[in-house]
Amino acid sequence: MLILARAGNARTIALLTLGRWQETAEAGAGTARAYRAADSQEAIAYALNAQGLALLALDDPAQAASVLEEARHEASLMENLRAEGVCLLNLAWAYWCDACYDQSATTADRASAALDIAGAAQAEAARALAEAARALPGGPEEAALDGNVEVVAPGWVAERARGLMG
Repeated sequence: MLILARAGNARTIALLTLGRWQETAEAGAGTARAYRAADSQEAIAYALNAQGLALLALDDPAQAASVLEEARHEASLMENLRAEGVCLLNLAWAYWCDACYDQSATTADRASAALDIAGAAQAEAARALAEAARALPGGPEEAALDGNVEVVAPGWVAERARGLMG
């Protein structure tokens, strides 16, 4: 079972990298189920994180937030601060995409704290997102980020920011 979960994880990452969002969402959910069936927490958080990012790309920020909160919880169970911080950062981005800027800022602050403790480079991105969320209502175009964590291309984030402007 574990070998199937790991194969699913590799497929999920490949689909995410290729920007094949619907397939990524499905593969992430399937990979999380496979890890659970194998009784392994090895990469449940990462599979759910990929699923959440794909749901964001599919313009479903509310569902993405739900999945990313589950991913954060799984990372917490693993006691992996870096993974938890990454999931929190992506959750903050989901709140941003759903125009929940206060939640975005608060969650980005939590991400920054976790990522700082873990010594992860993404802590600065979390601080920037928190600052951007607090800077509104000046407009999302003034607060657009240069990129996102993990394997999502920065161009996708910039495109999403332009889409939020109308």
